[in-house]
Amino acid sequence: MLINYAAWYWLDVFIVDQCKAITDGTFTTPDCVWLLNLVRDIDKHYRSVNNPLLVLKATNYGIALPNASYTLGSSYTRVPKDNKRVGTRVVQTVVHVLEQWLQFPSDGPARQKAWFVHVVVTEFGYGMLYLDGIWKVYTNLRNRLFREGPWRLEMFKTVKSLRSTTSDHPLYDPTSPERAMIDQMATLIDGIYHGSNGSSADESSMASGSSADGISQEIQNVANDKMRQFQSFLQQSLRHALKESNGTEVHPKLAEILQNQPDKFLCFRELAPSRERSKSADRPYRSDLIRTTVGIFSAVVWRGITFATEFAMRGPMVFTSAEHFKSLT
Repeated sequence: MLINYAAWYWLDVFIVDQCKAITDGTFTTPDCVWLLNLVRDIDKHYRSVNNPLLVLKATNYGIALPNASYTLGSSYTRVPKDNKRVGTRVVQTVVHVLEQWLQFPSDGPARQKAWFVHVVVTEFGYGMLYLDGIWKVYTNLRNRLFREGPWRLEMFKTVKSLRSTTSDHPLYDPTSPERAMIDQMATLIDGIYHGSNGSSADESSMASGSSADGISQEIQNVANDKMRQFQSFLQQSLRHALKESNGTEVHPKLAEILQNQPDKFLCFRELAPSRERSKSADRPYRSDLIRTTVGIFSAVVWRGITFATEFAMRGPMVFTSAEHFKSLT
């Protein structure tokens, strides 16, 4: 997304601004002499009535694209010769020539996607680009979503309605919990990416916050914090299962969940009440019963139908047949 955005931003903003500076006489970018010469050649062509064709080759402007060329026909000269109209046509033509030289995508949605990313980035920040919803919209953009008629950069103001509604969204507020979570997610993903691309654990990587195994410090901090939480969860769950807690060593919400649904949420499943009951002397997992048809049927009923129910805790757990089970339910 960002590569596509950067390419079109360069063409639709940077190049356009430089061309306007050239035609206005305010050009001061020495690194773009090639662009200066290109603009002058096209401008001269438009002001002349004697040049039916102009072949623009990239190599003539110091650009190493030997097969890139573009031909301006005589029809391009049929424009009013006032400076403003000629200047506008020159800028449009330069953009079109560069599209052809550099083989920019010919489909309209590629450009629309770039400016959709522009809105997301400028309004919400780069972290939003990691969301599945943004990717879904990005991949399904259609050519005329933001505009009608031929493309012009100024026509992008048609997204004004989109921008006017963003201020009501929590993600627009950099202090909101939703935005904080997006920013944290983006930091973690960036940390994973940059950490996985480290070639070696030298001093420079350590200085930049990466560890010897290529994991960024941000990821390590989060991992350590989550492991501490997991350890605490295991300890509290075990205290609850062994009834070693006096009520203050287990978080109230965790205690409530484990009390109400222990068979589903107790991580030490063998200590869960219905599982313990299933292994008692008169239950289906008794060694002399589990290898029989009655034992297997009863075990399947308990695990697939009555598991974690009041019936499993108080009713019978061994059934001699399906009819026997139905008669009890």
